[in-house]
Amino acid sequence: METFDLLDFRPFAPPDMELVRRWRNSPAVAEYMMSDRVISPEEHEKWFMRMIEDPRQRYWVVSYLGKDAGVMYVYNIDSENSRCYVGDYIGEPSLQRHKGIGAFIAYAFVAYGFDVLNSHKICGEVLSSNPNSLKLHMRFGFKNEGVLREQIRKGDRWDDLVLLGLLRSEWEVIQPEWKERLQQLATRLREREAR
Repeated sequence: METFDLLDFRPFAPPDMELVRRWRNSPAVAEYMMSDRVISPEEHEKWFMRMIEDPRQRYWVVSYLGKDAGVMYVYNIDSENSRCYVGDYIGEPSLQRHKGIGAFIAYAFVAYGFDVLNSHKICGEVLSSNPNSLKLHMRFGFKNEGVLREQIRKGDRWDDLVLLGLLRSEWEVIQPEWKERLQQLATRLREREAR
């Protein structure tokens, strides 16, 4: 995976279980997940182990400059139809508003879907109440392919689920520009961290 010398990706492993549960249960992450109820240790362990063993899912803990930052995942990998779904979240509170990390992770999951899995299409699902994620996906070339109205219940309200898609042909047009932009941003971030 392209890391721009800022990110590291390690596949989910049992030692990461409690860290990921803490992130998933934090209000800042749960607000944008499909479910925002508190996840028990037992429930989380079953889910976590299922993710490790399922060949149609890939989950990584993402580190930014050596500090655990969040999770990136590719799921519903469908080799017959040459597509997959992608997602991520920044779980570490000190990095949640850090400019740039989301773009680096988005580049990584798109590149992984096309370059490693050889997908024809990458899909995403984002709650309409998450405008920052929607905006980032659109900047990376994803197209709005529909809205499932009032699809997800969040406490006492309903939220729409926005369906997104990016074709390989679309990515090939914008990928060189994105790679250059992120290389420049990575240089600036490394210089800032060195001060």
